[in-house]
Amino acid sequence: RGFTPRRIGEMEATVAARREPELAARLRHRIEDEETHLAKLVDEAKADGRIDPALSTGALVRLCHAIGAGMTLLRETGLPNPDPAEWAAVIDRLILAAAMRPDSGDERT
Repeated sequence: RGFTPRRIGEMEATVAARREPELAARLRHRIEDEETHLAKLVDEAKADGRIDPALSTGALVRLCHAIGAGMTLLRETGLPNPDPAEWAAVIDRLILAAAMRPDSGDERT
């Protein structure tokens, strides 16, 4: 995914929010809305056994946001993206880890 004017604007707004409390409040509201949507997806995955229900929905949602935001910032620096197949393997492993129940060692797929 390349940078769109909207993505660049979001990054600039995030930086500006440190100085502008009103902007920070609007960004928080938008992020909270996104987190609500992501939380529903995580909870659905927990309900059908794709994610270990013992894991915190909030923590998983924040991890997703952190990865997305970090990748956006790294792309802006001009660093190349990881090889798509290698990146997919890492993400697949993270998803698999979230599906495992540490007490039993069972995978939930």
